[in-house]
Formats: sequence, C-alpha cells, structure tokens
Amino acid sequence: MRSGYLRRQLTESPDITVNLPSGITVETFADVACYCYGADVVITPFNVAALRVAAEWLEMEGNGGLLRRTEAYFFDEVAADAGTAAVVLRSSVALLAQGTEAAAALVERCIEVLAGPDGSGVGEWLDDVAALSAEEFRMIAEAMRARFAHDHDLLYKIVDHYLQDHNGKLTEEEKNMICYTVNCTKLSLPLLINLVQNPRLPLRFVVQAMLIDQLQTRSSLAATSTSTTTAATVKPLNNRRGGEDVTLGAILQRDAVLRQSAQLRATMEATNFRIQNLERDLASLRERLRWSEEKRAAMEPIRSASFRIVRHVGEDGLAAEVVRPSGKSCSGSSSRSGRRFGQRLMQGLKSMFRRPSGESEEVVAEEEKRRGHRRNCSA
Repeated sequence: MRSGYLRRQLTESPDITVNLPSGITVETFADVACYCYGADVVITPFNVAALRVAAEWLEMEGNGGLLRRTEAYFFDEVAADAGTAAVVLRSSVALLAQGTEAAAALVERCIEVLAGPDGSGVGEWLDDVAALSAEEFRMIAEAMRARFAHDHDLLYKIVDHYLQDHNGKLTEEEKNMICYTVNCTKLSLPLLINLVQNPRLPLRFVVQAMLIDQLQTRSSLAATSTSTTTAATVKPLNNRRGGEDVTLGAILQRDAVLRQSAQLRATMEATNFRIQNLERDLASLRERLRWSEEKRAAMEPIRSASFRIVRHVGEDGLAAEVVRPSGKSCSGSSSRSGRRFGQRLMQGLKSMFRRPSGESEEVVAEEEKRRGHRRNCSA
C-alpha cells in the first residue's frame, strides 16, 4: 500500500467513503488507486497537476511514491519548456476552487518558469492568472511570497497586472488582502519607486511603502556619507606615504558613490512629490466635504411651499379666489409678497366688475329725485 491515508482508513474499516478534492475526477482517482496497488500510471502535461494534488492528499510519499514521480516529471519536462508550463498552469488553475495549497504551489512554479530567470516574461499566462477570483489569486500570491523569500519583484509585477485588469471590480478589503502579500522591503529600488507612484494601490499600502523608502534612503545616505568621509581620510594618508597616484579602482568607487547619492536624492524628491500630491488631494477632499456639509445645512430649513385657494367676499358682495402660499417653510417676506399679490388680484377683480362712470351718475341723480319727492310728500 503506497498511500498513507488509505492504509490508515482501511485499518479501521474495510469500507470507506472518499471525498475527492475539487477537480479530481473519478478516472484520475482510479489511476491513483491502482498505482497504490502496484499498477503503473502515465504522466502527461494534462494530468500531472491532478496526479500531484491527489498524491499529496492521499499521502503517497516515500521512494517510488507518486509525489516523487510527479516532482521529477515537473523538473524534467515542465521546467524546461514554457509551452508545457502553460498547459500545466491552466490545468492547475482549474484545481484552485477548493483551495488546495498543492495546486497553488504548482501555479506559482509554472509562473516562475513562464516569467523567465529575470521575471520579465509576458504572455497569455498573465491573462490566465488575471481571470482568477480574488481568493484564488491570494493563494497563489501567498505561495509566491513563501517561495521568493528575498525578492518580491515578480510578485509585485503580477499583483499590479491583476489590479490593472480588475480595476474598479475589487473591494478595498480584497485589494488590501492581495497587496499585503508583497513585502516592500524586498523590492528593488525602481519597483519601489513605481509602487509609490502607482494609483491603483490602496493608500495605506502606498504610505507604508513611502515610509520604507524613506528609511532605506536615509540608511543609504548615511552609508554613502560614511564612505565618502573614509575615502577623504584615506587619500591624505596615501599622499603622505609616498605621493602615489590614485588607483583606477578608487576612482570607479568614488564615481559609483556619487551616482548612488544622486539616484537616492532623485528618489527622495520623487517620494516627497508624491506625498505632497497626496496631501493636496486630501485637502481638496476635505474642502469638498466641508462645502457639501455647509450647503446641506443651508438647504435644510428650506422646503417646497404648498399653495391654497382662499375665497374672499368684497364689500360689493362679489367673491374672489386668491392663491396664497402656505406651509411652515414660508418666511415673513414670502407671506407679505403673497398678501400684496392677493390685494392686487382683488383690485383687478373689482375694477373688472365695477359699473361704468356714466351709469353711476344716473343712479345718483335718480336717487336725488326720489329723496326730493319724499320731502315734498312729507311737507
């Protein structure tokens, strides 16, 4: 029995139920089970990932175990050919659904092969990695973080490509979860400068990188200053010992120190510029927020005014309808304006229904005649 898991389970009971990891087919498990009892299995680029995951899950270790055979196949066939590595990468990605660390490790190793020795290789494999979910990509990033203990340049490039492909689709929590797999202290200086100026990264992560950049710059400047002081001290001693000329090595070392100092100053200037931009953006956001709060506070007491129709009856018995604003939100000036509007409307209505002037005079004359007639009768 070449499987520690099956040996342990069959010792307790002759009948066992096996819950296969996601992506492991029944055919693959049957081949692995036959291999446990002495049968052979053919390893290809299309099944090496599934065989590796199944072998690790079934604890098939030791000499002649399936783990060692798949490992040897990877070194002999996959690591030597980028095309084979691309095939294994796609089959390994399909096994990430259940969160198996073995599949994540295979993806990471395939990425290492496809990226090349200097980590500059690009191709369709980047799109395959970018198509993963945030949790699946985090598993791969964690595997790369553990494997590349001293250099995170390749990891940062892949993380940046993933964020660029998923721009606006990730939550802040997912972005932080992915970005913090990168250790800023293990980045080369050009990539650290790129990180500080990268707008896709979370602000807190960028600020942390800035602090690390500042600390590294100060340490380098201190070391450069010490080296310059030492060189200045050694030169007079050499002159006193016989007036020998300065060697070529000393000149090259001095030039290298000067170039490094200039590069560090440029880095500090770029970092300070980035910090100033962030401070200006933050001040602008605060000003917009304050302006928005003041505007909302000013608009709070103002509400839409409602209107009601008031029916007035004048002295001449005529009725008029006046539209007046009502509601708690109307101010004193609005009320006075409404009253003036009503008065003008009443005057207009009265003038419309008022009798003509000639008719009024006739009515007055007729009224005087009646009064005179009454006085004569009474006399």
